[in-house]
Amino acid sequence: MIHKHWAAKYGVGAGILLIGSILIFWIWKTHQEGASPPLSFDGSSEALQQTVILPTLDTPIPEGKSAIWCASFQMAWNKLKSLGGTEPLRIHGAEAVGAQLNNAEETEEDLNPEIYYAAAGLIRDGTVEKIKKEMAEKFPHVQTTSINQSGLIAVAYAYLQAEVKFQYPYLENRKPFLFAPSEGEPSSIRSFGVHEYIQVEGIRHQVETLYCNAQSPFEIPNEFALDLCKSSAPNQIVLATIGKKETLKSTLRELEKKTTDYHPEEGHHGLSMVDSLLIPTMNWKVEHRFKELEGEDKKFLNTNLANAYIDPAIQVIAFKLDRSGASISSQSEIGVKGGPRHFHFNRPFLLYMKKRGAQHPFFVMWVDNAELLIKS
Repeated sequence: MIHKHWAAKYGVGAGILLIGSILIFWIWKTHQEGASPPLSFDGSSEALQQTVILPTLDTPIPEGKSAIWCASFQMAWNKLKSLGGTEPLRIHGAEAVGAQLNNAEETEEDLNPEIYYAAAGLIRDGTVEKIKKEMAEKFPHVQTTSINQSGLIAVAYAYLQAEVKFQYPYLENRKPFLFAPSEGEPSSIRSFGVHEYIQVEGIRHQVETLYCNAQSPFEIPNEFALDLCKSSAPNQIVLATIGKKETLKSTLRELEKKTTDYHPEEGHHGLSMVDSLLIPTMNWKVEHRFKELEGEDKKFLNTNLANAYIDPAIQVIAFKLDRSGASISSQSEIGVKGGPRHFHFNRPFLLYMKKRGAQHPFFVMWVDNAELLIKS
């Protein structure tokens, strides 16, 4: 508990460090290790022209931009709320984003305990040392973010690391693959998946169609949602080509409605022998500062946090999506009546990851352009 005399004791210039860090690696079981794809981006979000990092799922998505959200920053904020007493956190000049963070539905209940760490507390109570010690015990291979304690009175920290292991490796796409953004010219990018008429052990059977607007197997769909490995546990990854709504939250709700109402014919829950699936390869790392929450001019309005302010508010996200090496165990060419369906994520699409059975995802991305995709 922070007492009323706390801010006066530590001075008007006291700051609070708020860090949310997420590290997501998609790793596939392979017969042979392949080289990791090159980073398409590694740096500050200020260098990005077509991508935004969002503090909450209900933050509006700018037109023509890709948008990224992950739960680690929300987890750090939720821990920080405990320092503000019983009232919600309120920040002068940032009331709207503060209210969105306070009212967010995402909590630690949406996560498996073994994939995250979150803590908050006063510097004087040894919180930084506690964070470093407990992180070293839970994630010994992770170097804890360096925390400059100068001028700080409190810190809130969260770390999340998750993976999805596909039961069978996808194949690298050697053919040209163009991604058409909502605005601008298409870009040639690297991708993986499986081409039509190619049969590789297990690949087609691990895909589950969650939604497809084609009325029959002979109709080519323009909207679809796929679980890329229906047996992956405890987490799943879903990609969907549907229309973008104003926010990630409303887009997710639209997808949920479509998947709930989807009742395919028997035998059309996955990829047929003639269907193709192609997915953009990704490998990027972004460091973002939520400057709308930072600075001495944005002091807390809470009594317990009087004269305190956040500086800095940082989130680091590293994301990798690739086939990570594969070998073909068998292939065959089969003739079937009706043309193949092409499940190609070559235009704006939604991507999310969540714990199976959880109400909310912990990573969501709207891919609107090729800025973070790997060019071929």
